[in-house]
Amino acid sequence: MADEEHPALGRPAEGPAEGRPAEGERGIDRLVKIGQVLGGLAALLTVSFLIYNNVLKSGSPAPPPAVVSATVTHVQAIPGITLRSALNSDPGVLQEKEAALRAAGVDQQEINHDLQVKGVLLEYAFNVQGSAGQAVKLTSMLYNAQTLERVPEEGDQTIDPERFVLHAASEAGVQASWFETPAPGRYYVEVHVAALDGAIKGKGESPRFTITGARH
Repeated sequence: MADEEHPALGRPAEGPAEGRPAEGERGIDRLVKIGQVLGGLAALLTVSFLIYNNVLKSGSPAPPPAVVSATVTHVQAIPGITLRSALNSDPGVLQEKEAALRAAGVDQQEINHDLQVKGVLLEYAFNVQGSAGQAVKLTSMLYNAQTLERVPEEGDQTIDPERFVLHAASEAGVQASWFETPAPGRYYVEVHVAALDGAIKGKGESPRFTITGARH
């Protein structure tokens, strides 16, 4: 019967028909289709898992970051403080500053002269509320107390956002900075806590203070 022709196709009945995959090829084809089905099922399970974690498990979608709010208190501007004294109030900072200047090729005599320059030491406390991972910018600005105009931006002291990132929903700290003595006159310092979009979330200001005599 091996040579018997199929009555309809005119060729042996045994063996694969022309144009049809052999049994082994059909097995491969089934495996490919099964793999496609399993791949689709895995994708579906992944989506379902994400939906479960983000919505069903928590009961609602993940909440947006909390709106940042802040307070600034105890703002004090103290004139007549040398740069050396200001840096020396934070352990190790004076040594790091001197080492950096020497590495940049600045003569020690010039370093000593610069460290003796008098200026205004600014200190303040702050408290920030928001979400862990949020960052804020701290900026202090000098104002003329008579004209209420801002002194040129060279006197601004800014703590960049990467320097202050919340690690909890509420954090507090104390900040100190120093700027050179301005021209004789009466001044005050304003401190801002701002979100990354520039919106001011909290601010405070120092009592008025007076600068007399030479700047150095």
